[in-house]
Amino acid sequence: MITRFYTTIALLLISGFSYCQTNDSTARKTAYRIIERFPTTRTVGLQYEIYDNSDFNVKNFSDAVDGKVSDMRRMRASANIPVIKKRNLIFTLSGYYSHTKGTVDIESPETYISKDFDLKYWAGTASSTYITRLFEKPLIFNGSIITDGDQHDIHRTRGLLTSAIILKRSRNENFSVGVIGLIDKSARLPAIPMVSYERHLSGTPWTIELFFPQRLMLERRISENSLLFLGSEIFADRNYMTLNTNGLNGVYQFNEASLRSGITYEHRFFKHVYLLFMGGISNPIEARLIEKSSKSSDYVLTTKRNGSLYFNLGLSYNLF
Repeated sequence: MITRFYTTIALLLISGFSYCQTNDSTARKTAYRIIERFPTTRTVGLQYEIYDNSDFNVKNFSDAVDGKVSDMRRMRASANIPVIKKRNLIFTLSGYYSHTKGTVDIESPETYISKDFDLKYWAGTASSTYITRLFEKPLIFNGSIITDGDQHDIHRTRGLLTSAIILKRSRNENFSVGVIGLIDKSARLPAIPMVSYERHLSGTPWTIELFFPQRLMLERRISENSLLFLGSEIFADRNYMTLNTNGLNGVYQFNEASLRSGITYEHRFFKHVYLLFMGGISNPIEARLIEKSSKSSDYVLTTKRNGSLYFNLGLSYNLF
């Protein structure tokens, strides 16, 4: 869910900067930079990524099982359509789809299993954003309803309540803080703080960008249409599985959070089209298998997977 709600927050900040006077070039440029840094905030986008083989360990409270994931690849698509767009009110419909395939080999003292997996996941979001001012600073409120599932059924509906205030915006520095409220019975915390900070490093071509707690990047503009990023970000992947094995019967969600570190290069064509390349190391932090209706802490099993190389190629289009 981390990926989806930070997309929501990025859209929220874009709304806040767009709220500023239309002749405020700093605000317009800041909103444009956010769109550049978060491909999933654009009108439509498509990404394809592949991962190197990696070993993993499964724990289910009694036995430890070793295995390996190989030939893993994932296709991701996203769309964001503003339905209502007024000066202080924006209503947006968003969609996300992922298709993950690969092979898992599991080895234990009693057996050896090799099985292909084919996982499809989708999420739809209805989001309403209201912008006002507090102490002459843009103050943004957002409410979102997120429904997700797989190719078989709708599985869960969750909510987000978010507030953020833009404390500073200038040519060389931008600073925002906020809080994200989670209306989700599987969430570990009811709320998460959010900090967005950007500063150009004087005397260098680099800009440091912090989006706590999701990413830390160094950015360098190569040309008017090209950007280079170096740094790390947390990527969260969610899938649903229908299982019918000994001890596991029903619909489960498999959530994995990874720290991805590496390089990102993006080039813009024809003002609206973006070509993206990402590569580096993906280090899984934690993965849990949870019954669909259970809390995240009530997991059935956990897995720990070794880091692996990853490569991502993306194409996106932004209408606005």
